[in-house]
Amino acid sequence: MTKEEALAEKRTEYRARAEAMNKLAWYVLVIFGVPAILGYFVGAFLEGLGYSKTVSFLPVLGFSFIMSSIIFNLVLRRYMQGIKDLELQIKELLRDVEQQKQEAEANLKSE
Repeated sequence: MTKEEALAEKRTEYRARAEAMNKLAWYVLVIFGVPAILGYFVGAFLEGLGYSKTVSFLPVLGFSFIMSSIIFNLVLRRYMQGIKDLELQIKELLRDVEQQKQEAEANLKSE
């Protein structure tokens, strides 16, 4: 595989990852929505046991929000690290392709 083909492949992969951001938006809905819904029902259950609304809902929903934030940050970091690695690979390939072109032009001029 030549450097140009590798570069085209990496660019295609980069575009695919950029389009995957839509998938990440759905992850956010799930990561924050599901625990919030579960927290609501746990709070309603605790309220049914005789606890006040403040005691039954606030700690449960607060805990679900904190856990959702931690999970989201972990998912986002993993995704962004993949993007950064891909960008570095593309930059290296671009540098190599430009160097090859300059060497080819120098060889044509010397002949």
